[in-house]
Amino acid sequence: AGKYAEGVIFSGAPVAQASEKATAFADAYKKAFNMDADDFAKNAYDATNILLDGLKAAYDKASDGDKKSLTLDKDAIQASVAATKDVEGVSGKVTFDGGDVVKNIAINKVEGGKFVATGEYKVEAGALVKAQ
Repeated sequence: AGKYAEGVIFSGAPVAQASEKATAFADAYKKAFNMDADDFAKNAYDATNILLDGLKAAYDKASDGDKKSLTLDKDAIQASVAATKDVEGVSGKVTFDGGDVVKNIAINKVEGGKFVATGEYKVEAGALVKAQ
């Protein structure tokens, strides 16, 4: 977009704290796809793992017959996912509250043709506030 993007403000995922899990994911992604993992890849990876945890929780509660036929209780899966609290993923910490994901968001701006982070924010009581 070149000069037409100058001054554009946009949101994105904040820079996640470096962790062994995030580094391993980044390395494996780069090796598999010959490119760096973007925010969509990181969020998809975390979402998939949270869903797999929900499936496992529902499977563990299922009867032997349901396990054999892989008939799982969708409400148990949903409850497990909704109960996710402070899970350290490759995209940062993930928590669900009332069915919605609770994560900080970065607000960025294009300055001099480069993306510049203006800060990391979160929603509190319906208002966007700067994260500490």
